[in-house]
Amino acid sequence: MIEVHVGLGSNVDPMRHLTLGVEQLRQHGRDLRLSKIYEGPAIGIPGDDFVNAVARFRWPQGVVELMALVASIHLQAGRGPKERAADGRSLDLDIQLFGQAVDPRYRLPRKDVLAYDFVLAPLAELSPLLPHPLLGSSMAALWAPRAAHTRLRCLGDYVQP
Repeated sequence: MIEVHVGLGSNVDPMRHLTLGVEQLRQHGRDLRLSKIYEGPAIGIPGDDFVNAVARFRWPQGVVELMALVASIHLQAGRGPKERAADGRSLDLDIQLFGQAVDPRYRLPRKDVLAYDFVLAPLAELSPLLPHPLLGSSMAALWAPRAAHTRLRCLGDYVQP
């Protein structure tokens, strides 16, 4: 089993869609833990603010199988190949870290970890001592200089409806 971190985000009926994502990841992964829920401005997609979190869980298969699960969950959330960015995002799941794997074929680690507060903040909260696979610095150390300047709002713990 490998420890993975998957980012979840939505700006269309976000709590319903995050719940769908969390339930599906929990059903297929093991020992799922979820960060607090964060809200912040939509970046690159018009519409309402996004609600984001990161899930950490143990995964019994390879990255290709996890990618297939993510695609399946996207379809369950109504996100298909014809979804337009202008319509917002019902659910966006991204594999941020797959253990300590560094594999450009699968974009691991995902560049979003360092690029976006809505990924790094929940990662630092959930796995503060976890080293970045390329940099070696912990998630907490990477987040610390950015924390005071973020536009994210912490909405608190995820409460399953």
